[in-house]
Amino acid sequence: MARTNVVIPKEWQSATLSSIAELEMGQSPSSDSYNQDGVGVPFFQGKADFSKTGGVVVRQWTSAPIKMSESGDILLSVRAPVGDIALNDRKACIGRGLAALRAKPGVVNQAFLFQIIKSMKESLNAMAQGSTFTAINGPALRNMPAVLPPIVEQKKIAEILGAVDEEIQKTDEIIAATEKLKSGLMQQLFTRGIGHTKFKETDIGEIPATWQVVSLHESSDKIVVGFVGVCEPYYTDSSGIPMLRTGNLKDWGIDFNEMKCVTSDFHKKNVKSQLKPGDILIARHGYSGLACIVPNELIEANCLNVVIIRANQSMVNPQFLYYAINSPLSSRQMHSKVGGSTQKVVNTSDIKLVKIGIPGKTEQNKIVEILSLVDEKISINKKLKAKLILLKKGLMQDLLSGKVRTL
Repeated sequence: MARTNVVIPKEWQSATLSSIAELEMGQSPSSDSYNQDGVGVPFFQGKADFSKTGGVVVRQWTSAPIKMSESGDILLSVRAPVGDIALNDRKACIGRGLAALRAKPGVVNQAFLFQIIKSMKESLNAMAQGSTFTAINGPALRNMPAVLPPIVEQKKIAEILGAVDEEIQKTDEIIAATEKLKSGLMQQLFTRGIGHTKFKETDIGEIPATWQVVSLHESSDKIVVGFVGVCEPYYTDSSGIPMLRTGNLKDWGIDFNEMKCVTSDFHKKNVKSQLKPGDILIARHGYSGLACIVPNELIEANCLNVVIIRANQSMVNPQFLYYAINSPLSSRQMHSKVGGSTQKVVNTSDIKLVKIGIPGKTEQNKIVEILSLVDEKISINKKLKAKLILLKKGLMQDLLSGKVRTL
């Protein structure tokens, strides 16, 4: 048995992964055997074959399998990204991007093993970073240390952690369903409006007859790129002015993790990149297809290499403009500007040419009200998910180390 450098309860044992689990490293069969016709057995190559709900999705088959995984196995991604896991629900061939693990009978509970492997993600990633191609090999995986309580306690720990996993999955499903609803609403609202019976063909497709088509240049007071240059000399502690960077803009909104701050002198000198209420933000580099609107926490903050769109409020409600930019009609136009670029860079000159349909202010406000309610539900559930993930992390640290006992 391997020894760990943590103090564990006397009833617990130090172990290695190979001492508690059967481990099968994947090996890819000949590509000539791959098919989408269901010939042979399902073939899983890596993380791309994992579903959002923690299972697997069959995308192809192989007629010449080499390494096999059984139903009930835990599948671990051993090549970039390293550490993601899924539960296999069928007999299948696994490629070199995966390892299959199953509990040794009488030694470890399968559900507990699942939680152990899940807890190893950060350690596996750290080990994998040393190679040119991020991956973890069989010997390193087999020698991963683990601590093992008695079977009865394993089951209790697995039940507690599994219950939190179920709540996270339920919350994920609510978020996905609400986002699907929002997507459908946006398609409807930005092509059919509210209560219209007459429509017209335009450059951006069919829209209500009373709407006008304008460019973002016409509907905005300004479209500029925030500060462009080296910011490191101006970074300061958390008492400074928040500095929004491209990495803080996500598909789901603003990520406040690793938010930098700059000095007040830098902020005062760079007026152009100061953020105001209602400003709409787009990542200039690594354009994701979605815009964010400045939250209250970042009003009067500064930004680096981020496109700022400030609405012409005499023409358009800033929140309506934000939703319009994220609508399918606008997203298609934006993607066409960056589609050929490997760097996914979007320029202000291209953004200004994007066209949107605009109704009167009353209808704009109604559309904003509808979509804001849906966004609020999404936001509430994302915050709940974040709390559950934090709870799970704390429970894993306490329960899997024996710091907190269940018996």
